Amino acid sequence: MNISRELINKFLKGRCTPEEHAFVQSYLEEHGEDAAAFFPEEEWTEWSEDNSYDESRQDEIFQLIVQQLQEEELQPRLYLSFLYRVAAAAILLLVCALGERATRHDQAPLITGIQREIPTLYRINASNQPMNIVMSDSSSVLLYPNAELRYAENFKWKNKREVWLVGKAKFSVHKDKTKPFMVYSDRLVTTALGTQFIVDAPRQAKHVVIRLLEGSIRVEDYQEKINGQYISQILRPGEEVNIQLSTLSLLADVPKKAPVSPDQKNVPAVSKPEELAFKNKKLAEVLSEIDKAYGTDTRWSIAGIEKLHFSGRYERNADNYRVILNDIAVLHHLILQIDDNGKGAQLKQEINKSE
Repeated sequence: MNISRELINKFLKGRCTPEEHAFVQSYLEEHGEDAAAFFPEEEWTEWSEDNSYDESRQDEIFQLIVQQLQEEELQPRLYLSFLYRVAAAAILLLVCALGERATRHDQAPLITGIQREIPTLYRINASNQPMNIVMSDSSSVLLYPNAELRYAENFKWKNKREVWLVGKAKFSVHKDKTKPFMVYSDRLVTTALGTQFIVDAPRQAKHVVIRLLEGSIRVEDYQEKINGQYISQILRPGEEVNIQLSTLSLLADVPKKAPVSPDQKNVPAVSKPEELAFKNKKLAEVLSEIDKAYGTDTRWSIAGIEKLHFSGRYERNADNYRVILNDIAVLHHLILQIDDNGKGAQLKQEINKSE
């Protein structure tokens, strides 16, 4: 058997047969100075990662080398051999560590075995004011009092943006078609790509209310396979669903029109729009249209109102006057005060508004 660079490499990587291992060990002990030729400095500095290296054997190889060094009686003539073996072991471990680091840097999204653990953040709003939260993808959440939110500290290595909600929150989702934004509330999951919506899911509640402000969302049961039930509801701006959790039935359907009696057929009908729809309209114009539709007096004190816009679609009924103004207040971080008689309201900017 002849010494060679290939055989030395096998020895360092722990792949030698028992006979080859004994031969290389004997050679290093007897020819320490000559063995240096097999470890030229430029070869280590220009080392490229060996993808076939089994990282799991790194500790095993090192312990084997240390054990052999401890068991042998080190004579003066073997001093150089000892140094060569220790240096070789140290260099091998260093190269393996650098190679693993390079692999992690280049392939982290693809190799699940070395993906980093992403910390989970918990937010609980124990105050009596909404809490503004900005996530790593620039999405923002307005967390209402007594609500709780759980989500990943960073969505970079995730293929979807998942959050878990208990209570009420308003979401302004940064648009990213490659990573759907998913809000889990009890049995339901609300999925969006980039939009604004409100989820109200109190702890131990019997139902969940979801309202879409802008864009489009899908509401469905993510435990459908377990429960044997299914719901999938796509909302348009201004639409709201109130879902009974036990049966996944809709509690608040659009009221049907009452049948017209024969006596009423000859009565001229007053023409009124069935719904109010706003699509990226200036906020001042929206407020004027609301007052015109409901005969109300809405006042506001909002700096830069000419730069604010609003989108939404609502049924034209008396109750929705408050609903529309509340959505506007949530969207633009305003304080809403409804008049005692319900015929007007005041909108003004929040004090010390969170950015």
